[in-house]
Amino acid sequence: MEYFDVLGAPSKRLVWFEESGHEPFMDEPAKFNAAMAEVARPVLGGMSAFSRTELAQELPAVATTHD
Repeated sequence: MEYFDVLGAPSKRLVWFEESGHEPFMDEPAKFNAAMAEVARPVLGGMSAFSRTELAQELPAVATTHD
């Protein structure tokens, strides 16, 4: 928590993945994707559909599983 406390950022939030090791996107994909959507949605909400499409093409794909 000390590291988090000293991070300088316009906004920040700590999300704890209780069932994960070093790869929460693989160990807890539903929770990871929900957390990323919650963080990114406000930022991407102001972007045009064209900009979102361009951004999506630059981002790596994340594999998910469904329970």
